[in-house]
Amino acid sequence: MSKVAIIADRSVLPALALSGVKVFDAGTSGKFSEVMTHIASDGDYKVVFVTEEAAELNPEEMEKASSGLNIVVIPGHGKKTGVFSATLEGLTMKATGAG
Repeated sequence: MSKVAIIADRSVLPALALSGVKVFDAGTSGKFSEVMTHIASDGDYKVVFVTEEAAELNPEEMEKASSGLNIVVIPGHGKKTGVFSATLEGLTMKATGAG
C-alpha cells in the first residue's frame, strides 16, 4: 500500500497527525537527513510533503531525495521563506513549457 509522509517542525506535527498521514519531526539537519533516508529506503512512500522551513534548511538533502521521491513543498506554520512560491512557479513553468 502506498504511503504519504509529512516532514515538518515540531510546532505543527500534532495538527498534521490528525490527517492520518505519517508525520516526521525535522527539527535539525541531522534528523531531516535521517528521516529522508528512512522514507527513501522504505519504498512504499509515494508522496512526501515537506514544509518550506524544513526544505530551506536542508537544500542538499532535498535535491538528493527529489530524484527518487515525489516531494511537495508546502507552507509551514512559521515565517514564509519563499521556497513554496519558487517551487510552485518552477513547476508551473515546466508544465506550461515556459521555462
